[in-house]
Amino acid sequence: MNALQNGHFDSTTALAWATFTENLHARLRSLPERDYITVTAAQASPGERGLRPYIDVAATDGDALVSVAALPSLLYPHAPDPTAMDVQLLDFGWLDRGKPVADGSIIDLTRTDTRADGALVAEMITRAFREIWNVPHPSFLSAWSVAADGASSGPVDLQRGSVGRPVTERAEEPSETPDDVPAELRSLQTLCQMIGRKVDVHTVRSVCAAGDIDALKARALSLHRAAAVRARPAADAGRENSSEVWKNLARTWLLVAHSIDAATKADRHACR
Repeated sequence: MNALQNGHFDSTTALAWATFTENLHARLRSLPERDYITVTAAQASPGERGLRPYIDVAATDGDALVSVAALPSLLYPHAPDPTAMDVQLLDFGWLDRGKPVADGSIIDLTRTDTRADGALVAEMITRAFREIWNVPHPSFLSAWSVAADGASSGPVDLQRGSVGRPVTERAEEPSETPDDVPAELRSLQTLCQMIGRKVDVHTVRSVCAAGDIDALKARALSLHRAAAVRARPAADAGRENSSEVWKNLARTWLLVAHSIDAATKADRHACR
């Protein structure tokens, strides 16, 4: 996992994860019906049945995305606390039991979202690999696209490119989410998610050195409001779990905004 080193956040690693998440989102937006993409922790030790941690996302009829995630307790039953890992996967939105395999056992959990929630799905996939499977960098993941006709199946590069300009072979429709997120904000969001609180002033200055600090703060607040708005309709429609995930994202963006605000106030005080 990323770490704070001498008070500094590894913004390079955060940017790599942010790029991976944005590129994955772009793929999910444009995924043709009946195609799917699988992401695997390729360098993890095989678990039960020889499987490694994986998450598959399939585009189904009716504008739905169905995600299937490996059940940690069945992959690694001898881990120190596999039940807690299962609970965390449930918290991230994989609430439904997968289809039984040949012997009748369940080896994964599923969730169903709409394409409008593609950004949320990409975010939760990234968090699952980082926080449950402890993948330290997206270079430890491999992605493979499987086409319904088999003609365009093959590896997918989700690591290169810059945030806001994802690598994709298809023309993208306008994003359903707020405008593309600056790399500085993605880095701060990743850190706030990881530690569950505001980041220190020095880290904000380091990450945002090349950006307009006031504009970044305003954008973080805008993202907070957008996530909060997405949470309310989900709750009204009876999708409590989806609502809770959006609420968590709203809280994280608010932590980012507060972190930037503290840095700007410290800078103004230093100038007096």
